[in-house]
Amino acid sequence: MGVLTLGVVVPITLVSLILSNAVFNLYFHPLKNFPGPWFAGASRLWYSLKVFQGRHKYAIKTLHDDYGLVVRIAPNELSYIDPGAWNDIYGKNAHHNGSHTLEKETGTFGAGFGNSETLVDADSTTYKAQKKNALRGFSHQELIKKGGIMTFYADDFIQNLKNSFEKGNLGAVNIDAWIGNTILDIHGKLVIGQDFGAIHRGPLLHFIVKSMHKAVTVIQYVALLQYLPRVFTSLLSLPIFPRRDIFAVFSNLPPLGPAINERIATEKGLDKSSDMVHHMMAEGTIDHDTIRKNSFILILSGVETLPGYICSILYYLLENPQYFAKASNEIRISFQSQDEITPASTQDLPYLKSCLNEALRLSPPFVGALPRRVPPAGVTICGQFVPGGTIVGIHNWSLTHSTRYWKNPEQFRPERWLGDSAYADDKREYFRPFGFGPRTCVARHLVIIEAGLILAKILFEFDMELDASCGPRWPINRGHLVPTRQPLVVTVKSRTGNK
Repeated sequence: MGVLTLGVVVPITLVSLILSNAVFNLYFHPLKNFPGPWFAGASRLWYSLKVFQGRHKYAIKTLHDDYGLVVRIAPNELSYIDPGAWNDIYGKNAHHNGSHTLEKETGTFGAGFGNSETLVDADSTTYKAQKKNALRGFSHQELIKKGGIMTFYADDFIQNLKNSFEKGNLGAVNIDAWIGNTILDIHGKLVIGQDFGAIHRGPLLHFIVKSMHKAVTVIQYVALLQYLPRVFTSLLSLPIFPRRDIFAVFSNLPPLGPAINERIATEKGLDKSSDMVHHMMAEGTIDHDTIRKNSFILILSGVETLPGYICSILYYLLENPQYFAKASNEIRISFQSQDEITPASTQDLPYLKSCLNEALRLSPPFVGALPRRVPPAGVTICGQFVPGGTIVGIHNWSLTHSTRYWKNPEQFRPERWLGDSAYADDKREYFRPFGFGPRTCVARHLVIIEAGLILAKILFEFDMELDASCGPRWPINRGHLVPTRQPLVVTVKSRTGNK
């Protein structure tokens, strides 16, 4: 066969395979009767393109607006915003009298974590043992006890910001960088009993934070490539591609990798009872490699998600000056000094809590679905049978932005959480920003406590204004699993009033 003939046969064969696959997906696939656009059902190309563009969350929401509570977003994947799906997909005893669970979809979670059986990607049985130990350090009561650690670093952040202001170095600053460095030091101390001196870098992002931003992007794309034809996934083994397993990237990266290894090696004989590693090692049932990897996750996940969450709250408050005034007044009336602001003392501030909830609804740190794979026997979800092997999940962004459940869902309105009659019909019971069921985020209490503490200290100490660079499109960010945010540039001033 000549070169010319091959040049004709190969393309024709490829096109034939693509078309025959599309025909099967549209007319013979077990999911053919689920609602959704033909281009999503025919091929995964549309879905993949939206992920690569970083427009996934907006595209899926549009499909739910057009097609309803369940949508076929890819040949073998269904997206839900039906509240009943929380229990049917993620609940403990939803199917087969609890004998089967919908396991995490390994293509999404395992790919970027090396299928390493950690808190992120372990199966249900393995996860249960790890969760038991981790929860000792992440319970609300235990975190309040550790309030002194969080308060120390939050105060250090505020003092460094004040010092820069007094030296004339402030004015317009990227507050995201300051907060990111602060979160890194807090989480380092909480997890391994060691900080990284990041706060004292001020607006210069610590190397670890920068590296994590890049790693998350790689993880998202690697997860996506698992579902494409083998010819594409095989390319990932070529040396031109970066190491895509997050543990391979960070294991020997100073100072994080060596610090975690040293902490685990020195557990015996040391008083380290205040850090997370101690709790994970308490019963000796989890191997050191898994503890090491979970330590990476507990430090880095906060670095990637918490600064964006806190900045989104600040953005919405500053975009609506009346809300900033209410929030700062509550803090400044409740406390006479920074010393009084602690994790414990910020728990009963209703307006602050409403702002925390509303920002989680409007700009959740995790914007995609938490995909699960249906077991071989199939399950019933929201009254409809779903065949085995199907990927399913609730698309959190679409649910929290749906007019079915929220009045003015695209607007930041803290009063919807304070009993305002205008929002009496909001379905707040459907709000589950940290997931549902046995695999609800183990760090959910830490997120709220830490964000509330840092925000309260900022509002107590400073008045702020949005820089012109942060216009109405600032919240319109890209990303698939987590948002890829822009810098939040604000003008910082000494506070006025309520002194």
